[in-house]
Amino acid sequence: MGWTRSRRYANHNSGTKYSEEDRDDVPERIESGKLDPEKIYETSEYKDERNKQHAVVTKTKKVLPKSDQNGEKSRIKAESAEIFRKLYKKAADDPEYQEMLRNHILTNEN
Repeated sequence: MGWTRSRRYANHNSGTKYSEEDRDDVPERIESGKLDPEKIYETSEYKDERNKQHAVVTKTKKVLPKSDQNGEKSRIKAESAEIFRKLYKKAADDPEYQEMLRNHILTNEN
């Protein structure tokens, strides 16, 4: 688990950020042309199917309320997220990691 997921568990006890329920403004946004879920699938902005599906969810589903941020569990989860973030930053700044990442991108990206 990385820092972003750890942070999400600190914010939302279940780890789920989005409801199954559509946002109230979805029909108006589709009607006005501000939102076109089908267009998301046609654009090359998203690398794969999973990213396209997530983009639709973030633009159409309600965000669940955050957990009680003052509770002990939330505090521990937030501390955990901060540890992950610091270690991620340390790794991202490491020259050996940067070289490995460049090689990975060159080998695996189309």
